[in-house]
Amino acid sequence: NSGTGFIVSYDGHIVTNEHVVNNCKRIIITGAVSDRLATLIHTNHEYDLALLQIDGSVPDVADLRDDGQPIAAGEEVVIVGYPGEAAKERRTVTREAKIINPKGPRGEDKWIELDDVIQQGNSGGALLDTSGNVVGVVAAKATIYTYPVDDPRAGSTRNSGIAVSLPVLKDFLSGNSVRYREEASDSYLSASHVTDMASRFMVNVRCEYKTEGQ
Repeated sequence: NSGTGFIVSYDGHIVTNEHVVNNCKRIIITGAVSDRLATLIHTNHEYDLALLQIDGSVPDVADLRDDGQPIAAGEEVVIVGYPGEAAKERRTVTREAKIINPKGPRGEDKWIELDDVIQQGNSGGALLDTSGNVVGVVAAKATIYTYPVDDPRAGSTRNSGIAVSLPVLKDFLSGNSVRYREEASDSYLSASHVTDMASRFMVNVRCEYKTEGQ
């Protein structure tokens, strides 16, 4: 199994999704750092988050957007990750999107809904704003069916991306005593510039599964 993650502290802490590392025998990190084994520190099943840690120095850490700038519908975001064949080739793929709803499809504070651009392998990556700051954690694709209560047959279907919200991420890190950085989002950078920034903290998370009897 392969997913994406991002470095959040100079102590080597990495955030990804719980479903990326669930039941792993070994977790191998590549990308912004040379191949290293990661230790699983903590998971949160409700929010699909996992905290890993690697030994040694790291080139940089992701900045989280500060609390004074909540994310808004229509805001442009960038996803940099390792979907599909890109993971095998050790290269990132960048996708641009917009926020549909700063909450989940049913108004959940723990989620963010965005355009349908998430691919398998993006799970666990940082959802970045146009300043290159983290505003969420990429989690999954969703098919959302909306219908009037009095006529379910008149409903419509749409596909969306789902990310874990920034307040949930910060609570998760604080609860695990991780010292993360915050920055104001006061600049507008191109997607290629954001990608260059992310290359210093975005990682590929590869899981080698446990087999029966191990």
